Amino acid sequence: MAKELKIITPIQNTISSFVGKEWGIIASQLPELTNPEQLFRFAGKDPTNCFFKSYLQLLRDRLDGNQIVQIPSSNTFSTESRHQGIICRCEDPLAVEQSMCGRKDTGFALAMYTICGINGNENLGLPLEKVFKLVERVNFATRQTYNVIVVGTVEDIVSAKGWIAINRGSIAEIGYISRSNVKSSGDLRMIESIDSSFMVYHAAVGDRLSPEHVNFTKEKCPSNLVEVPDTHVNKQYSLLKRLIEMFSRQDDWILDINSAQATGVVAALKSKRNGLCLVSSDDEEFMCKRKLSELMRDK
Repeated sequence: MAKELKIITPIQNTISSFVGKEWGIIASQLPELTNPEQLFRFAGKDPTNCFFKSYLQLLRDRLDGNQIVQIPSSNTFSTESRHQGIICRCEDPLAVEQSMCGRKDTGFALAMYTICGINGNENLGLPLEKVFKLVERVNFATRQTYNVIVVGTVEDIVSAKGWIAINRGSIAEIGYISRSNVKSSGDLRMIESIDSSFMVYHAAVGDRLSPEHVNFTKEKCPSNLVEVPDTHVNKQYSLLKRLIEMFSRQDDWILDINSAQATGVVAALKSKRNGLCLVSSDDEEFMCKRKLSELMRDK
């Protein structure tokens, strides 16, 4: 406790000096913006830091009666349509708590996870269990109906569906990813180019599929064979954008657990959704910021 006060007190003094009011008054009028969790974000920063300076200005504006709902962040990007892309830095993405994501009001309609670096199907259960526990935590008391998409090799996805049938119920469907611009094989024009797959798990009370899970009707149900460009650069983006449009609606929030360079968030923003990606290193954070900054310049 003494260590926390040692960190927080200088920040409180800086805020009081900037806005010209005693800390007790500021904290009582703006409790949601001045709790310890918010203050720790500015540890070691002085008022010349652009992030801290924006926060100080926000407090002053709110105290003056100017209503601003978004806490400024160097990891938040907004489009012209007011959809947001957020980069959330954390030590372990699969251990993130709801408070770190900041979506206590709406929750996430869709979460996406890519299976990678797993040796042997017997090891799939542990990361899958962590993924589902993560989504349950961040959606606690906000959403009971949502989708979780898992992408991987055909072998991994078949094994994942088997694991879900045993541990999570039966509301999971498998789709296949085909490279476009690849010729079909034989007289029946059957496709040879399947090299990966995806699974959609529909979470709901009572294990029942509902219209909230999908952005299409039974009459216009798309194929579970998704074609994507035959290039490394566009493959993941095209796939995630297609799945986001199928299994969420405009203005929904999308949780991108581990796609490269915030690809899921980029796809969400391009689809008029909001997105939050989880990163665990400085390099990941830098690359995601650069990717979203490029998107903002091109909007």
